[in-house]
Amino acid sequence: MSLYLYGLYTLLGLVNFENMNEQEIKQFALEYREGLLGNKSSHSMCWVVTQPLSLLLQEIGIDNEIVCYDIDSSRSVQPLECEVVEHYCIKISRKILDPTADQFGLDKVFFGNRPIWYVDPN
Repeated sequence: MSLYLYGLYTLLGLVNFENMNEQEIKQFALEYREGLLGNKSSHSMCWVVTQPLSLLLQEIGIDNEIVCYDIDSSRSVQPLECEVVEHYCIKISRKILDPTADQFGLDKVFFGNRPIWYVDPN
């Protein structure tokens, strides 16, 4: 379902976003990301995608918070240009929604337990 249809269905009261399952949230994030980036690379775009997506999720009733992790390139699926990269993504309950995960060798949008190379900087 496209974001346009999500918006239309919301206005008509036909969708209950608060009860979206993980796959629906991931699909929603993917469609949002593609609407924003199109075919462009997600490299260094984490804040540009994550911040407005977090606000949109809040607006439709999905409680979340933006979190920042250091990405440890020695553990990453895909080699990085530097040793550690600061990266923003969204935390929903105990899971991570990362709409720019493909820059680290994952799917375009990742939703699951925090990968081991996402290191809490604290």
